[in-house]
Amino acid sequence: MRICVFGAGAVGSHFAVRLALAGHDVSCVMRGAHLDAVKANGLTLRVGDAEFRAKVRASDDPATLGPQDAVICTLKATGLPSLATSVQPLLGDATAVVFAQNGIPWWYDIGLSARHPPVPDLAFLDPGGRLRAAIPKERIVGGVVFSSNEIIAPGTAANLSPERNRLLIGECDDRPSERIARLRAALNAAAIESPDVKEIRETVWSKLLTNMSMSVLCLLTGQTARAVRDDPALADVVPRLLDEANSIAQSCFPEVK
Repeated sequence: MRICVFGAGAVGSHFAVRLALAGHDVSCVMRGAHLDAVKANGLTLRVGDAEFRAKVRASDDPATLGPQDAVICTLKATGLPSLATSVQPLLGDATAVVFAQNGIPWWYDIGLSARHPPVPDLAFLDPGGRLRAAIPKERIVGGVVFSSNEIIAPGTAANLSPERNRLLIGECDDRPSERIARLRAALNAAAIESPDVKEIRETVWSKLLTNMSMSVLCLLTGQTARAVRDDPALADVVPRLLDEANSIAQSCFPEVK
């Protein structure tokens, strides 16, 4: 497959190396010193003491990379406007665009069945509707990342969760599709776990509830998730945070269980 990782920072660089080493034609949209290093020496992934290097095409201009079979967008939500304005050269007749990000995605209300409870106005997630104009419904694939990574030097990403690296994907209307099966097969073969998902929004909320509880404590204390779980002083804090997060979720999105 021709796969472009759009916004290849820590997570995107990790996925790009694995997909390239699995035999796919991988390109990356990136910038700055990271881009310069990848152009000169390739893209390196460090996992423990092991290093894996892959040659990928890299550019800060998507127009130089050509149409793709799939675009995996690993930008943070605040960076998505750059995709809206520059993604078109990457799109062929059947290119899927996978949005792999934390939080409620801009496409959340797209593809919902008529039986689904109404959701709040989410227009603020896509100011001016630029993403909706650039990425029609038939291209959207939802994605949720479970993988910890960092850029340790220009051109080099380190994977900090070798036992847990996942990209869960699904159509925005949750229908089974050949392209989802093909993408999952490609990810699994590249050692990026991608099990079947019945409802992609349920997976979005599963990750978000973790972000709203455990991740908050990791940020505030500077500890790992394991250390937070084992800290007796925080034993009752995580359940309380989860209760609050669930209350918020159910008040805004009744489908959250």
